[in-house]
Amino acid sequence: MSIRDRNPSTPRGVDRRWSLPAAAVVGSALILLGGCAGVSDPTGLIGGKSASAPAPDARAPLPDRAAETGPASATAVVEESFTLEGAILPVARGQSRVETRPDMRRTDSSVTFDNWLMRQFAPDGRTSDIVRVDRGLVWNLVPAKREYIECPITGCATASTRPGEPQRPDQPKKQAEPTCPVTLKANDLKVDATGERRTVNGFATERFRIDWLVELADNAGRSNANRVQLDLWTTPETGPIKDVQAINDGFQRRYASALTRGDTPVGRYLPQNVATAMASLMRNIDGKDQRTIARWTSELKKIRGYPIATTMNWTADGVICSDSAAGGSPQATAAGIGGMLSGILGGRKADGAPAPLITFSHEVRTVAVKPVADTVFTPPADYRKTN
Repeated sequence: MSIRDRNPSTPRGVDRRWSLPAAAVVGSALILLGGCAGVSDPTGLIGGKSASAPAPDARAPLPDRAAETGPASATAVVEESFTLEGAILPVARGQSRVETRPDMRRTDSSVTFDNWLMRQFAPDGRTSDIVRVDRGLVWNLVPAKREYIECPITGCATASTRPGEPQRPDQPKKQAEPTCPVTLKANDLKVDATGERRTVNGFATERFRIDWLVELADNAGRSNANRVQLDLWTTPETGPIKDVQAINDGFQRRYASALTRGDTPVGRYLPQNVATAMASLMRNIDGKDQRTIARWTSELKKIRGYPIATTMNWTADGVICSDSAAGGSPQATAAGIGGMLSGILGGRKADGAPAPLITFSHEVRTVAVKPVADTVFTPPADYRKTN
């Protein structure tokens, strides 16, 4: 079930690397919905709860690993926890530990589902990924099977890639002409520095709120409104956080990203799979629109510090036409499908507002620079290579 994020490149000042199976979760949720559209859900399988099997209270443990021996070096270590859920997602809970040096990074992650059926499909949600810029390699470990695959840092070959030929993510496929053209009606982003303060996991934080609204319309006069709301609690970039950032920045400079990442104004605060899905909303926005970019830049400058706690809600209200999977307008597809699913699943909260399609919450538990053994950044000797 796991879909690993193999692109550890993130904007300066916010170092995030995720190993979330979000794309797989979405796919599974859509399969369930395809068989249940317009039908009641007495088992609670879509919503994530099951009468026959109560949801687990604790997050799954991180992958086991051998005792660290041998030489060790200073390493930035960030421990995090997260929850991902929504109208189109079963509830997923997880945690990760990210260990970074200037030319290598390891991410150990675990995820578990409240949904009984999803737990049967994904009984072991543990993954470990190692990126070695110095060796030009990526290793994806499967702890449950004690196996791993090895890929060039540019990614493993696919069916459309000839052996020995690197992937070229910088050359995207040519998009077909849209069968469903849509018009951008509004694209507004606002940041509110609330002035509120509280302690989160021992960090002194202050609160910032981001509200991003994208409104689209099709030729039939139908409209769709996508609203992304982020609640950030940030801490000053001093002490251990400053030290961790210095190491992460070194890694960023050495890493030649082989994958493209959807560049949205809020993408830096989200897992890559969620940010990539959200990026479909950006494709109807002219990249040369300097006024929009200037507005976003001015608003985002209001945010100070390193995010310790993040909560995101993404809602879609209204249904517009959708292009076929063969090509066309991806933002129409996202908006149309999102609105359709919102309608199928009830789509409204008690106050009449649209129910979130996706809700994401995340907390940084610890941040430190400490010695980590060199052996952590290679596959264990008893793991079997499968490719």
